[in-house]
Amino acid sequence: MMRRRVGRPGLIGAAARTAVVTGTATAVNRRVQSRADARDADRYAAARPDPAAPAPPAPAPAPQAASG
Repeated sequence: MMRRRVGRPGLIGAAARTAVVTGTATAVNRRVQSRADARDADRYAAARPDPAAPAPPAPAPAPQAASG
């Protein structure tokens, strides 16, 4: 029969717990940053002015009088 350890976790247990906490914190941080980036992109797009209408074509040159 296996005896269960009482007290503090061993080195492997502490490392595993630290890895889980670190992984969770990283995932949460990435999610928060992603939402902030999306919010900032929406604000930037809303603040940008609409693109200007294209310029009308240049008028055709006036015909030259024939000299002769």
